[in-house]
Amino acid sequence: MDRLVRFADLLASRTRDGNNLSFDVTDDWQQGRTAYGGLVAAIAACAIRDVLGPERALRGLQVNFVGTVPAGRAQVRVEVLRAGRSITQAQAIVTAQGETATVASAVLGAARPSSIGDFALRRPETRPVESLRDTPYMPGRMPVFMQHFATRWAEGDPPFSGGAVSASRIWLALRGEPVPRELLTILFADAMPPPVLSAATGRVFGASLTWSIELLAASQRGGSEGWWRADTEATGNADGFANQVSTIWTPQGEPAARSQQLVAVYG
Repeated sequence: MDRLVRFADLLASRTRDGNNLSFDVTDDWQQGRTAYGGLVAAIAACAIRDVLGPERALRGLQVNFVGTVPAGRAQVRVEVLRAGRSITQAQAIVTAQGETATVASAVLGAARPSSIGDFALRRPETRPVESLRDTPYMPGRMPVFMQHFATRWAEGDPPFSGGAVSASRIWLALRGEPVPRELLTILFADAMPPPVLSAATGRVFGASLTWSIELLAASQRGGSEGWWRADTEATGNADGFANQVSTIWTPQGEPAARSQQLVAVYG
């Protein structure tokens, strides 16, 4: 595909019929045989937001990647499971070519008074983004969807380098027009390669199976422009399955999300 379809344009072209939405997923958002998982989760969240409206903040998203989302039309059906006075729970099922591809369960909650004061994590120091160069996109060695991101690697060994299985800190920005910060947080939270791939020297594949993401207050306020940061740490690897946790930081240095993933590693 010659022209990249920006995330903002992909969202703008969606259609809706009641609780059913359709998205045209293009070739440039693919990751192997399926669409990039962060994109699939983001369109599920977008569909939930369209159905439920803007009143309640998205607080948590549980995602199971069941099958593939090839290039083409993806349908998302939203079901409201329960709507209470301050908490709403909903489910979005993504289908492609008639098969279930992804199941996403969301918790949305209105702000409520609390006697406990607000607090948040502080972003650890690392090499500043201004001191780093963009990581060039390498066709055939990087997933196709990475063309949509500008990245600058601050810490950690790159994939397939035979390095340490530990952690990474990576600055990233979305190419193209700004999008809602909530959706950008989800898009970024799955963008970086699993740290366990750093130990590989040959061709090894990774695929997310389950993903839990908690969206924090900073994911709901402010714009999406600027350099964000994804800090990812490997917490385990055995029997072909890897575990990792991530924190996504806004350009202002606030934590926007915490996520945990189970990744299948094979090859």
